[in-house]
Amino acid sequence: MNLTLVGINYKRAPVSLREQVYFSKKDVFLALEVLFEKGVAQGAVILSTCQRIEIYAEGDDASLLRSFLLDFKNTGDLSPDHFYIKQNDEAVLHLFTVAAGLDSLIVGENEVLHQVKEAYFLAKRFEATTPFLNKVFERALFVGKQARQNAVFFQKDRSLAKTAVELAEALSADMSAKNIFIIGSGTVAADIAQHCAKIGATFTIVSTRTLQKAISFPEFYERLDEADIVFSATASPHLILTKDVFEQKRRSSKPILLIDLALPRDIDSRIGRSNNVRLFNVDDLIAQPRADLGMEQALQAVREKTQRFLWKLERSGSASGQACLR
Repeated sequence: MNLTLVGINYKRAPVSLREQVYFSKKDVFLALEVLFEKGVAQGAVILSTCQRIEIYAEGDDASLLRSFLLDFKNTGDLSPDHFYIKQNDEAVLHLFTVAAGLDSLIVGENEVLHQVKEAYFLAKRFEATTPFLNKVFERALFVGKQARQNAVFFQKDRSLAKTAVELAEALSADMSAKNIFIIGSGTVAADIAQHCAKIGATFTIVSTRTLQKAISFPEFYERLDEADIVFSATASPHLILTKDVFEQKRRSSKPILLIDLALPRDIDSRIGRSNNVRLFNVDDLIAQPRADLGMEQALQAVREKTQRFLWKLERSGSASGQACLR
């Protein structure tokens, strides 16, 4: 069988469209079950992040795979132009480039390698992968790890979270004097907290979980007037801060900075039109490395590793019993 990729990412569609086809962990399990029931593919891995939603499948009918994605998420009115289709060599190269952090909003960021690993392990746990997909994804994880060891523009803590904190720091006179709230209890929220602490900024965590020094959402809403900066990064399928709640609870006229790193989004986009409000989402955080820091060299290294992998794969004839991926 051939490898087929159908995807949508920040280059093709804004966050308002990507959130329509975002897969939660529960969605992934259900989608894989339906995908196999309908015979769309022999195996599949679904990668769903704030930057991209991609289905990698061992199957050669790209139109069927795209139709499955649109039907499953009930977004049949979404234009096909927002999606990309890659097959065989191109699909492998794309995955390796993604795992290496070279196709991200923040080029060189580290989160995506963990996300690829998590997507692969999730599919494997569901017994949705094939020996061929296992080979492809295990090599992608290896290439991603190698890229970070060799490329000089990879920073140890480069991430969307760090970029968000840097944005807040650039827009604020002194973050140590600001009232900062971080909504969420996952890795991104923890990363934001870590970077705030590094620059000496204090913060309050808002979470439904029992965390030390965390406050509840009702308490956060009552304290909205105190907030100077709010970071939000939850896995909630619905809005955390709606326009109605914001207008009811926010009585202060002082400026407030809202940075929403979630997909689907946590903060109602209409709030950004309110007076003295600056609202940013993940699409506002694009940061490219300087050309002299080895971007092209890193890309070339990934291309070479891809070609070497494909050559070995063809020689072994291990792609589902075929000598393929030409």
